[in-house]
Amino acid sequence: MQAAKSSDYDSITTVSPGHQEGLDGHMIKDPLGALAAEKLVSDALSSNSENITRRFSLETGMSPTAAYKILKEIQTQEGNVTEVKWLGIRYVGDRVIEEVATEHTKGKSISVRLAQITRQPDGSNKVDFGSYVRKTSHPWEDIVDGNVEKCVVRVMISKSAYHNGVFRDDTIWSAYNISSPDIDTNLHVYAEIGSEEESRLRDILATDRSSQRVTLEIRRDETLLPKQFQVSQVIARDWIQDDISMDSAGR
Repeated sequence: MQAAKSSDYDSITTVSPGHQEGLDGHMIKDPLGALAAEKLVSDALSSNSENITRRFSLETGMSPTAAYKILKEIQTQEGNVTEVKWLGIRYVGDRVIEEVATEHTKGKSISVRLAQITRQPDGSNKVDFGSYVRKTSHPWEDIVDGNVEKCVVRVMISKSAYHNGVFRDDTIWSAYNISSPDIDTNLHVYAEIGSEEESRLRDILATDRSSQRVTLEIRRDETLLPKQFQVSQVIARDWIQDDISMDSAGR
């Protein structure tokens, strides 16, 4: 596993602390701001299994006990949180996301995680749990080894020129690299040119940044080379997966 560095998340800042205007000129109503956002994240990470849902938004099917266990596993693997740093405010479609980086220290090792705060239907602000823990549908070891036919992953994605095997024809397939701080290698993923998936990825990558966060469903079979996958669905622009569809949160 490769530790995420502070620089991995510094560049996501789109709004300076105290400002209330997103990249597209929309005014953000009542943002938490730096101090309140940092406190919310600090309090969330101090949660126990009984109150974790007060400050974390859990995916459907995730129990508070299971969520708390994952947080404790992260603490054991990466160490205690030594810094909580406000990054700013992003617009992803109609969704407002306030972002905070948490720095973890264990011995001489330092890693960074991203806490994404969104406004809930009841008006409260919560940290998205799946995004923070970079949740996948299957263990990364099984995904990398090709033992999973279909899975959901939260990754960084960038364009690639690597065409090989059944994806060798670059007039048919668009190639991408995906990576995660939770694995030590890049994976090769492909979307058929002209498909809905390719169109959405083209839109997501149409920025000044060479890579973007995205939530994907990917699949493979025995005809593919090691570490090759086909994109079967672009679930979300960014790492927040909820009832807001890709159409309303990213097109």
